Amino acid sequence: PEATPPRRASTAIFDALDPPGRSSLAKFVPSIEKLVPDDSIIDERVSDSRTEAAPGGYWQLVFLLSKLVGAILTLDRGVFMCLDDLQWCDSTMIGLVVETLISASQIQQLRQQSRFMVVGMYRDDEIPISHPLTTRLDILRKSANIDVAEIKLSSLSREDIADMIATEVRLPRRLVYGLADVVHKRTSGHALFVVQLLNSLVRDSIIAYSPRKHRFDWDEHKIASLRMGDSVASLIVSNLSRLRSGERKSLRILSCFGVQSDMSLVKLIDGSPDIAPKQGKTIESFLPGLIEGGILEVSGPLVAFSHDLIQHHVYDNIPDDERRQLHLDIGLYLGSMTLLDAHTLKSSLDGGVDQLYLSDASSTTDDSVAKPSTLVSIVTDQINAAGPHFVADESQRLRFASWNLHAGKDAAEHSNFRAALFNYENGIAFLADTPWGPAEDGVVDRDGDSGRFRTCCRELHEGAAFSSLALGEPAGVERYARTVIENVPFEDSLVAQALHVKSLMGAARYAETIATGLAVLRLLKFDMPSTPTPMAVYQTMIETGNVTSKYTSDQITNLKQTSINARKRNILKIVDGVILACYRESSPYLPLVACAMVKYSLQNGVCEESATAFVVYGYFKIFVQENFDEGRRWGDIALRILDSNLAFTPMTLYGFLLFWFIPHQNVANVLIDTYEAGMSVGDVDGAMYALCISMRFSFFGGVNLSLLSHSYVKALKQMVKFCKESAKFAIVDLLIIQGLTGIDYFAFSVFEGMIQDEDVLLANARLKKHSQVLEIIYSRRFFSAFWFGEFAEANKWYDQSLTFPSMKMPKIQLIYHTFYRGIIAYQMYRDGEGEEWLDEGKKALDRMKVWTKKASKAIFENKLYLLEAEHYASNCNIVASKESYELSAKSARDRGVVHEQGLAYELYGKFLSSVGEPGASDWFERAHACYIQWGAAAKAAQLRKDYNLGVPDEITSASFDLNLGSIKHSRDEDGGLI
Repeated sequence: PEATPPRRASTAIFDALDPPGRSSLAKFVPSIEKLVPDDSIIDERVSDSRTEAAPGGYWQLVFLLSKLVGAILTLDRGVFMCLDDLQWCDSTMIGLVVETLISASQIQQLRQQSRFMVVGMYRDDEIPISHPLTTRLDILRKSANIDVAEIKLSSLSREDIADMIATEVRLPRRLVYGLADVVHKRTSGHALFVVQLLNSLVRDSIIAYSPRKHRFDWDEHKIASLRMGDSVASLIVSNLSRLRSGERKSLRILSCFGVQSDMSLVKLIDGSPDIAPKQGKTIESFLPGLIEGGILEVSGPLVAFSHDLIQHHVYDNIPDDERRQLHLDIGLYLGSMTLLDAHTLKSSLDGGVDQLYLSDASSTTDDSVAKPSTLVSIVTDQINAAGPHFVADESQRLRFASWNLHAGKDAAEHSNFRAALFNYENGIAFLADTPWGPAEDGVVDRDGDSGRFRTCCRELHEGAAFSSLALGEPAGVERYARTVIENVPFEDSLVAQALHVKSLMGAARYAETIATGLAVLRLLKFDMPSTPTPMAVYQTMIETGNVTSKYTSDQITNLKQTSINARKRNILKIVDGVILACYRESSPYLPLVACAMVKYSLQNGVCEESATAFVVYGYFKIFVQENFDEGRRWGDIALRILDSNLAFTPMTLYGFLLFWFIPHQNVANVLIDTYEAGMSVGDVDGAMYALCISMRFSFFGGVNLSLLSHSYVKALKQMVKFCKESAKFAIVDLLIIQGLTGIDYFAFSVFEGMIQDEDVLLANARLKKHSQVLEIIYSRRFFSAFWFGEFAEANKWYDQSLTFPSMKMPKIQLIYHTFYRGIIAYQMYRDGEGEEWLDEGKKALDRMKVWTKKASKAIFENKLYLLEAEHYASNCNIVASKESYELSAKSARDRGVVHEQGLAYELYGKFLSSVGEPGASDWFERAHACYIQWGAAAKAAQLRKDYNLGVPDEITSASFDLNLGSIKHSRDEDGGLI
């Protein structure tokens, strides 16, 4: 039988989200735990949200929410969402809503089904052009998958008001039109104020029942001459002035919480004799009268002002000192009901109240328990509203700073980094006069007042630095991290040092990242030479090899610790940043840092953070010593210890090490999974690079270019949004495809005019000395020239790319640089360009033999056969060359690399033509068929033209069977991945 709706929803969510994704989403949507099996939610408590929460939490939430919405919509159910008062939303919240809508709209299977409606309401007169909602609305209007309908609600007209009055007083419109005209002029047709004014006129008997006329009557001239001021606020004042003192006091208290409050919070406040209204009455007792008067309204568990202008008026009219004292009294009273001052958890009523979930409409009790620290955030808001200048006592300031620290950690744990930063900065403000605490004779008592001051201040600054990093505000990271570094002992500054390094890395200040990180490592007594000579690198690799040879792979894996101390974790975080910066700069310090961290991990315990150093060490075992077995061993060790929920280390592992041993399309598929995992946990940068490298491997793996180009175009939208650096790499890769297909994808349009074409990108990279972008552009031009037989042009770009040290490092481009350069060398030799080209070809052939023997036969066999065929052809060994050409084509076909199969056919035909043997056109036609199957229509057209092939011009890839079995993923829009 068909599953019940809750079970169907549970199954859909379970299928859409992996366990880490469900666990992460449960932090934001607690009720999801009711829909999925209990054991599928992983308890992932964050030990220290200042250093462990993912800075990509915003995009993680977008990714997870869109998955959740998509899962629900696949059940043939509609989703309706209503969002009011968007004019008050900050840019983060508006962005979250809009990005989630766009992401959900791009789920391919939902394209033809419009079952998701979102109604957003805002006051357009409070939305200036600079408001974030303005920009986001433009984005929604431009979205191809979202239908935007805008309904402008105008004010009530005179006719509308006349209809209202006529209905209420049971009179024809002609008798009430004069009154309606006066009311309209006084209220500008605002519905709330129309009602307020009419109620006040009735209350003051200006509109009253006339026994003589047997109907309601009024004096229009008297109403027009009433002195009510020129604003709606004046009307509100006239109504509020009639309230009893207890009602006014109740409104003042409620206004301190904003436009709305939870009834359970009201009941808590009523328990304080110092805050609640006097005369032995409670706020709750005054609510019926205030609701009847239209000042307040109740919706479920919430009590709210009927309009925000009423709340503003009440709040603004409390004298400043009285208002601050009221905030302080509320904060202190509610704080006394939490665990904020406790050093250990205790089982008591306090625990339940501390976890009060004040906005759960389904709650029927006053002490319902849900996400922790909801009340804590209310407490800190009240204390912060009072302000540090209103608190003179130093111990109280420290107390309130600690409360803000607690609230900031809680907000950061739930990826609400804007709120976290707000709390951290307020906590710092409470310690502004003595931020680092008094120290006598330069000695700090860690357990005394000065020690507590310094610890609290350090953690607040660390939290502010981390939140600034998560929000993409490098200036904030720099300011707060440096403050810590300059004011605490070095050993206490490691969190700040790690954040500082990460911020420099995120700002693409690679040289500064390396210098800063190395300085920290030297202070930690790591031996880092001032000049990393090749001999020093080689010697360090030998020394590290001597250490690692004493351990088997199982012994190293068994050293993994389930938890490590904060000091070691922060050291490894610093190292991760330095390693990435060294790679980007092709710094010779890269192997030195990796070796140091390998030895450090073996001495102090292996952990997930060790995996990156292990990968880089294996990388250099291949690069420096050509020890493929050891490189593979360290890759396998890293695979066994890494955190599969992050993207950076798996991306490095597969994209820069294991690709020697795994077919390239398989690597591409793994990196797609890495992208998914990274997005689900908020590792956005790692996810974007994994996506970029995945598509690169798909290209070299022979995936159909038409499908792959579609994926590139869609993925670029994501990359520009999340990580512009990865977009630059991807767009250059797409230009290779653009040349081969002959289709202009207008890819640079994603930069919205900032980068118009590759030449502008090249000039920008030269200006910024961005060697990796320069290298990939030169490599692109080399590859494009090679495929179209422009060998002199290809050699020019090859020689220019060799000027970058990163060109010689072992990565996937190195394989194809070597392969294509070898083919070019043999072709140049046979074209009479000189004996040196035969030697150059032989070097490439020898290298390919080593790789085929030591790495993977599946990857290199067809390439080796083809270089051997070219070598035999260059040495006039016709029989051997024919055999090798055919072996290369067969091997490429068996491996599913259709483009290299076509290349073997083309070179075979070219060789037969050069020696005057028959059958060349047959091999050219086979090459043409392969190129068409690959999707390289422009390349096929060139082949047809150059060799006068008798195939129809109109032939397309539809004429051939596409071997798409190796394609694991094919999606659309921003998820358009191959």
